[in-house]
Amino acid sequence: MEVNQVIHDYTSENSQDNEDRITSLPDDIKQMILDNLSLKEAVSTSILSQEWRYIWRFRSKFFLNDHTFPDIINAVNQVLSVHKGDIDTFFAICNDNGDEDEDEDDIFLYISSEVINSWLDCLADAKVRNLKFRFPTENFLLSSSSSLFRCDRLITLDLAYMKLVLPQSFNEFRSLTNINFKYLFINSLDLERLIKSCPLLKKLKLNYLYCEILNIHSLNLKYLKVSGYYSCVNLNETPMITDASISTTFFHDDDCDFTNVLHNLTGVKALDLKINIIRYLKLGIGMKFNNMEKFKVSLVSDSKKDTEIIISILQCSPALDYFHIEVI
Repeated sequence: MEVNQVIHDYTSENSQDNEDRITSLPDDIKQMILDNLSLKEAVSTSILSQEWRYIWRFRSKFFLNDHTFPDIINAVNQVLSVHKGDIDTFFAICNDNGDEDEDEDDIFLYISSEVINSWLDCLADAKVRNLKFRFPTENFLLSSSSSLFRCDRLITLDLAYMKLVLPQSFNEFRSLTNINFKYLFINSLDLERLIKSCPLLKKLKLNYLYCEILNIHSLNLKYLKVSGYYSCVNLNETPMITDASISTTFFHDDDCDFTNVLHNLTGVKALDLKINIIRYLKLGIGMKFNNMEKFKVSLVSDSKKDTEIIISILQCSPALDYFHIEVI
């Protein structure tokens, strides 16, 4: 229900002369109002009356960036130090343009792992459900503590410029449906284990991870986007993927192994292949893309082998409605 409708219905039923109708609203409706204001607007309501003074501290959604809060580290510290109750959404972003396909001219930020981990302690206690941290640092050594893995109600996890190490005690993120990792340090085994530990995972974006091998096992995954420098990508037990985008550049061409990628993408409706992955793909005998309606290809060179693979994919796609190819 829209916030305005909730307020209208309540004030219509409880209208009294000479009464501040907004102040008389129940606290849960006040919190709903505050969640639809910017953080600065929400904090400013504390001057309205004694009853409004501390209500913003129970706000459940926070979106902080360095455009609104130039001293974003201090802003996050202040918010988390006084917050009460559960947090649904907490996004803290510094100098991020939100487009993983574009190179960024990052302005590095000085922030320590201790600061990040103190935030994670607070957010774990607040049972955060949607979390996004993006803080570019010069040394790329932000290490997350085990507190991150206490956030067992997470639905969305979006991390960048961090080092992630799974504790041995970690079991699963049973509610997590959306992962977006960018410029993340994580070893191949930890990444594989993390993905497998998310039984409800639907959307996975892996952008320029510091991880040579990607092993992806995810029974319910529907959207996959992979970009970066990898020597091997294995898709195993990914029968539900309907939308896939894979963009790769390799350090050692002879070592690259993408032979099973297409075999596990036969159910896709949309497929986007970029850079030089095409020549490393293999089509199995009798393989069909019966559901594929959209096929996009971006190449760095026009080679005979690339052309042969593309033609083979087209011949195996009876439902194809859109095809686009470009040499970049």
